[in-house]
Amino acid sequence: MSEGKISLAETEFAAGLLLLLGLLSALLVDYKILVLFSIFTALYWIYSSPPARLKRFPFLATFVIASASLTLLIAGLILSGDTITELPPRLVVAILVCFTLSFNAKDIKDIRQDKAEGIKTLPVIWGKKITAIIIAMGFVTVPLLLQVFNPLLIIISLIFGSMAYINTIHPKGKERNFFILYYAFILIIFILAPWITRTLF
Repeated sequence: MSEGKISLAETEFAAGLLLLLGLLSALLVDYKILVLFSIFTALYWIYSSPPARLKRFPFLATFVIASASLTLLIAGLILSGDTITELPPRLVVAILVCFTLSFNAKDIKDIRQDKAEGIKTLPVIWGKKITAIIIAMGFVTVPLLLQVFNPLLIIISLIFGSMAYINTIHPKGKERNFFILYYAFILIIFILAPWITRTLF
């Protein structure tokens, strides 16, 4: 402690305390939020921690992340006064498929380390180029999965898919660039929502 270091026991205690506070806070909001928060936490636990540590398995790992992201959307619906039955099945499928494909970007920067540790991520197994195509498909397939063939949405999806591909294969491509693309894409979809929701809901 004299060197300013935190022991493992102290770290585990702090993590447990924060988790408990998070659960109590969720319960104060709504018991449904507590359930969703618990599911979210459990998904990330099995994703990153032994014995499951699903981050070792391509597609399954990103599917778990996609499922966790879906719980946040459902929580937002509940907080806004809506119910889960108002969530279009096509939107659920689109979120799960697109996130499962595109979130493989998280493993690009760790190729060397994952190879050394024997972790079979998608970039390790198939290389950057094929992984880049799969990541790009996470954007490109949005209109198809939503079954919304708005020309502007199609063009935007193709543009963002192309940028995601270039960022993945470029030697100076950064993981943060992908998340910038990801959030910008979601923002644009939100702006286009009045047109999309005409056929989605």
